[in-house]
Amino acid sequence: MTLTKKVISVMGEYQEVQTKDKDKDKDTVARQFKIVKPDATAEEVQEVLDGGGNSVFTDQVLSTGHAADIQDKHKDITKLKTSITELHRVRADCSCSCSSCSSCCCCSSSCSSCSCCCCC
Repeated sequence: MTLTKKVISVMGEYQEVQTKDKDKDKDTVARQFKIVKPDATAEEVQEVLDGGGNSVFTDQVLSTGHAADIQDKHKDITKLKTSITELHRVRADCSCSCSSCSSCCCCSSSCSSCSCCCCC
């Protein structure tokens, strides 16, 4: 195969992939628009597709005032993640201190007979 034919072949493959990607994006935007507006007509969906419509969800969130709710939930999730990480660190520290001594870090009894915590 000559270099010219190879370049033409690769360009054809590229165009096919690009076309499939555009079709996939259009399907995604149409699906999102149908989620945001379930009673949308085919004409309305086509208008969104023709107009770009890449921010269907974002526009809906901003227009309905749910942005503050989403930000609050994000902060709550971040706090929860931090708490879980801290809890894991404390658990690991407790486990390390119990394994390096002969008495429980919680009640000072023998680690082998302790049942007051889960680190022994």
